[in-house]
Amino acid sequence: MKQLLLCMACVLLALPLPAAAQEPSIEQLELEALKAKIGHLTQQLQDEQQQRDTDVRLLKETDEKISQQSAQLSRTGEEITAVRARTEKLEERLGPLREQLTNQQQHLAQQVSASWRMGRQQFLKLLLKQDDPARLSRILTYYGYLNRARIGIIDEIRLSYEQLQEVNLALATQRESLESHLSEQARLVSLLQEARVEQQQIVDHWNNSIGSNQQQLEQLAKDAEDLNQLLASIDKAIPEEFRKLGSAGFATLKGKLVWPVSGKITRKYGEKLSGGVVLEGLVISLPEGKPVRSVHGGTVVFADWLRGYGMMVIVEHDSGFMTLYGYNQELLKQVGDKVEAGETIGLSGRSGGQKKGSLYFAVRRGERAMNPTHWCRAVSKGKVG
Repeated sequence: MKQLLLCMACVLLALPLPAAAQEPSIEQLELEALKAKIGHLTQQLQDEQQQRDTDVRLLKETDEKISQQSAQLSRTGEEITAVRARTEKLEERLGPLREQLTNQQQHLAQQVSASWRMGRQQFLKLLLKQDDPARLSRILTYYGYLNRARIGIIDEIRLSYEQLQEVNLALATQRESLESHLSEQARLVSLLQEARVEQQQIVDHWNNSIGSNQQQLEQLAKDAEDLNQLLASIDKAIPEEFRKLGSAGFATLKGKLVWPVSGKITRKYGEKLSGGVVLEGLVISLPEGKPVRSVHGGTVVFADWLRGYGMMVIVEHDSGFMTLYGYNQELLKQVGDKVEAGETIGLSGRSGGQKKGSLYFAVRRGERAMNPTHWCRAVSKGKVG
């Protein structure tokens, strides 16, 4: 018995560990560590900002509410599209099935009519009249053929009818689902509009509460300082091994990058704002809800709300380059996600206190701000994209 137990123990020890028990890879550990560091830095900065201003907390909550409702609306829209596609396919099946059933019914009617006409001479009389065995055999074969054909058509009609009923039931289910999703979509649109009104009221109150240019200057300067502090902290938090995971060649594409959106530049890089604060990115005006795309491949290192910039995405590229996308209505990526050039990372909005739909776009290398117009394709009459 002891020998048997010993053998069993040896076999168990020799077996490979299950997938759930395998240790995570170095890349996974680094990614989780990076997420934790950036999450801590973000929370710390947001706590400090909210302590300075109650309206910041309210604006953040409203911007996040709009982002969540926008995401729900997007998902509902996708489901509506899918339901409509399924409905169209079912409707395409209905026509041929109905035509098939009609043809089968007509064929059966023709056979019944032919049988009725022949039925005027009773089958038994026909048999009794036949003196020729060969002729009798042909008659019996013909009648057998008619009966089998009639039974076959009846079976086909029953099968076609069942398929038709099945498609009609599925179609009714899809139409009911579509009505439900359309109703949910209307509800979400209404909630989104209410949240935007609330957002505007907070922005108006915020602007009215800033009584002097000096207060505006202090706010703008502090927002810029917070952003620089965040970027410096992120830059230090990213391990060198993690940077190598991104795509290469950002520096070689100077002047060739595609703009993240199409719109009009309303605030230029280096523009002096009130009190001499210099804008270290640029602002592009465009409708809300438009796709915001990464200008180059890389890794998302920040995806959260930041005072002055609203819902912000920061993408880390190779060689220390970063691109920043602010004022979004909705963020479609999270920290650690790999993105390709042209991939949608958010939807344009007016979060962070903006009065209309726009995008804050900036290019950085470490703590150094760079003019985005030098990196992206040529601007035509103030318009990009």
